[in-house]
Amino acid sequence: MAAMSLLLRTAASFAARRSSPASSLWGRFPLLGFKGAIAPVRHGSGGKRMFIINTTKFYDTRFLNLLRFYVLLTGIPVAVIITLVNVFIGEAELAEIPEGYVPEHWEYYPHPITRWISRYLMDPPEKEYEKGMAVVFIEGEKAELR
Repeated sequence: MAAMSLLLRTAASFAARRSSPASSLWGRFPLLGFKGAIAPVRHGSGGKRMFIINTTKFYDTRFLNLLRFYVLLTGIPVAVIITLVNVFIGEAELAEIPEGYVPEHWEYYPHPITRWISRYLMDPPEKEYEKGMAVVFIEGEKAELR
């Protein structure tokens, strides 16, 4: 409340200084008969207490705090899982394929995390090939119709 009244007083005195023709035309030099405040009055013992308007850092610190929180919220569990997988499971070793066994597409990757991604998140190579062939077929039909 006190800061707001100080702000209003400061703004009013600034507007009064700026609205005069002397300050707008000649800067700080007064014209004939003008007796306004040319410069702020200096007071002893530390000077005049002024309300200085600074840009707020609230949103910056809030953003950085939330960024740190969510990075750590996801980063720590992911780092723990990757460490546990690397320590306890490790990479697969190359071995001969038994007679009559057809390996799945994800079994060709050595790392367990890559295997999991290939198995559950990505399409198999056969499906990718069929999608590519469908695109080629559709583009061929479009070319025939033109």
